[in-house]
Amino acid sequence: FLTDSSFYKVGVEVDLPLFGNAIDFLARDTFDLSLSEFDEAYRAEFKLVTVNELPLDVAIQGYFLDENGMVLDSLFEMSSRVVQGAAADSEGISTGTSEEVTFADFPEERFNRIRATERLEIVALFSTVNEGEGQQNVKLLARQGIALKLGAIFGRRSE
Repeated sequence: FLTDSSFYKVGVEVDLPLFGNAIDFLARDTFDLSLSEFDEAYRAEFKLVTVNELPLDVAIQGYFLDENGMVLDSLFEMSSRVVQGAAADSEGISTGTSEEVTFADFPEERFNRIRATERLEIVALFSTVNEGEGQQNVKLLARQGIALKLGAIFGRRSE
């Protein structure tokens, strides 16, 4: 039976899609990265693997920061689209994934500039498909995402 002090407690989770278009929507994150343990390295080649489930093109730039947050160098010579958006249907919902692999070479002189790196700042610019013109409206859903994996191969002189 119910009284005037009875109540029900209900928890509801709602997933509302984001619908629209974007030109250079910026997202930024910083990660700890120390290159000091690679004393014997004299060069590096960074490999960025990007898997994109979003119907958005993504341009990425990385900045190597010292302990004071000063920029030592950038990952790429210039920010450019590293992965195109996943194909979208007529309703703007992505229908697959898009994957790209991008390399950044750091010969000895350039590698020496980033030796004091303490953090890596990743800056991503998102734009709707259509060559970055932002003309196509798309839906972004909670189950969609983008994955970035950054690795490096270091060169070492033989003795």
